Formats: sequence, C-alpha cells, structure tokens
Amino acid sequence: MKGQSIPIRTIAVLLVVLIVLGISMVALGKVNPVGTVEGMMKTAEMEKLEDEQKGWEQGICPGNRLSEEVNLKEPYTHNINNKQTSICYGNAYICDIPGAKDEESGFCIITGLNVSQWVKDVDDSNRGLFSFTFYDSKAEKIAEEEKSCIKHSKERNNKRKYEAELDYLKIKVNPNDVVSYNVRFTILKGSNRIFGWAWTNCRPCDNCGNSKPYHCCDDGCMCELSPYYILEFESNIRGKYCCPDPRETGEDWHWDAEKQACCIGESCSNLECENNGGIYFAGRCWLIDGIKSCTAVCSAKGMTCQEPDWTKVPENCKLHEELGLTCNICNESSILFNTVSPIITLSKNCYYHNSTETNNLFNCDAMLPGRRLCPCVA
Repeated sequence: MKGQSIPIRTIAVLLVVLIVLGISMVALGKVNPVGTVEGMMKTAEMEKLEDEQKGWEQGICPGNRLSEEVNLKEPYTHNINNKQTSICYGNAYICDIPGAKDEESGFCIITGLNVSQWVKDVDDSNRGLFSFTFYDSKAEKIAEEEKSCIKHSKERNNKRKYEAELDYLKIKVNPNDVVSYNVRFTILKGSNRIFGWAWTNCRPCDNCGNSKPYHCCDDGCMCELSPYYILEFESNIRGKYCCPDPRETGEDWHWDAEKQACCIGESCSNLECENNGGIYFAGRCWLIDGIKSCTAVCSAKGMTCQEPDWTKVPENCKLHEELGLTCNICNESSILFNTVSPIITLSKNCYYHNSTETNNLFNCDAMLPGRRLCPCVA
C-alpha cells in the first residue's frame, strides 16, 4: 500500500541473501577468475591481442609458410651467487630458418620471451622486477618492456623463484641478422599502507630515498632497495619461422610441421593433410567430420588414427580454432569426455585432452554426441 514501510524482517532477509551472493561471487572469482568481471575483461583483452598478432603474422607471411610457435634457440642459463640489488643479463639470437638453405628470402619472428630468476633470503613480502630491452644488428633499440610487482612462483630451501613472460612481440628478423636482448632483474621491498589497505594513489615511499626508484604494486609502494643473493637465471626465446617467398624464389615453399623445417612442393609431408581439409600439428593430420569415431574419420581419407604425444598438443582450444570451429566455452576434458577429446559437442562446447588423466585414456574407436578432432597418420 502507498506509504507502507517495508518490514524490518524482510530487509534482514534481503541483506542475508545479498551477503551470501557476494560471498559466492568472491568464491567463484577465486575458482574461475574468467567468470568475474575483471577476468572477463582480461580474457577479452587477450583475445584482442591474439587476433592482432595473428592478423599481423598472416599479413607479413601469407600462405602456408608460417611455422607454429617454437623455441628459437636452446634456453639460456646463467648461474651466479652474488649479493646485489639487481643484475643484468645479455643474450643474442641469429635468424637461421630450418630447411631454407642459403635463401635470402623468408625471415624469423620473435613472438615471446620467458625468464626466471632464483633468489635467496627473500620472503613473501618481496616482489620481482624484470626489465627487457631488444636491439637490432645496428645496436638500435627496437623494443622494451617491464614486468613489475611479480610474486614468487616457487619456493625451495629458503629460495624463491620469480618468473615473467612476454607475449605478442612483433620483432621481425631477416636471415642471418642478429637481435640482442638485455634482461635486468631487481628485487623490490617495502610498502606503504594505511589501516591495512594499500594506498589508492601510489606515492614515493618514505624509505626509498630520493635516488631510489619506486613501483606501485597491489601491496603498496615497493622500493629498489636492499641487495639479495641472486642465484640461477634462465631465459627462453620463442618465435616463428616464415619460409622463403615463392614470388621471390620461384619455388613452392611451405612449412613442414613434421620435419620442423621449410620444404618445397611435394617434399612437404603436411600438404596431403591440408589437401584433405585438415591441419598438420604435433606429427599428426587433424581431421574432423560428423558424429563418427576417429577410426572412421581417418579411414575415410585413407589414413589411420594414432594417438599423438599429448605434451606437444596445446592445452587449450587452439586446434578447434585452426579447424574453423567456434566454441561457446573451452574447457579441459573431464573423465566423461577424455576418451574422445579433443571434441566439440552438439551445443558447441569445446574440450581439449587432459593428458594427466590416467583412468580414461584416448580411444580411436570411441564415440559421443559431438564431432571429434582426430589425429591421423598416412
């Protein structure tokens, strides 16, 4: 009725419901950050970056000349046991395209860099800082980036490991050209807090000093202050190869995923797969058809179903995307789907194979309502 107030009991019930919902949403956020608003924004941003990267790569290397992402060289490891505030490492990469002989056409693309640093005598309050700088063969700076406020990822015998990953790099390197890169690592310490909360607007830390840089982290303001024992460092540079351009060489160059090298015409093992409407990856020709077993799908193209080395197959829905499928969701396979994964269900839910599941292994003959992504060999 008009002017009638809401009973206190009703208000109390509503408050309890809102509190329960709030707690549930927080819990959901911890279990599946993608389900939160922040997580969805990060996912959308990542998808945008991936699309931009893919478009850029296809624009400069059209056709079937581009390799999958690989390690461009053996991981670089450096052991040290010195007490210092920061340390700088240098390394270089020379573009050498497998199978391209002495062709001057083609190029390499640096797409990412993984680094890690072990440090001794630090605690949970410390953070890591990685600074990256790339130079071309003329020693001119071509890219730089910073990863700050990094929490340790592993802990062992009073040692902690800090890791950082650069993705979506767009560094093109011509054959036999050199790209060098420097990585500086620094330990951060200290924070400013008020009533248990970090400052909303980070300000210079009182204990940093005028000459010391500071960084705004979630825990407050962190200083580049005290020296620590710097131990083992490792870096791994990732990228792709673009085989020579047929318009420049007059030969039909492709990337051979099985041989992990560039090839010409009929010498390429992946051409038969592509001609059958599949994609060649991890030593298998991946095909998709109707609701059939993989035995039937492969046999229809004159091939045999054979389980791949799952450590070489991405633990995501990249295979689904490469085969032109659109996924409503992308999840690791459950026990129910593991015998038939990778698969896309009738409701367009995508599942990739769970290589750690030992109770329900991959089966070429198995079927479930949905379309299987089948690993075939000639």
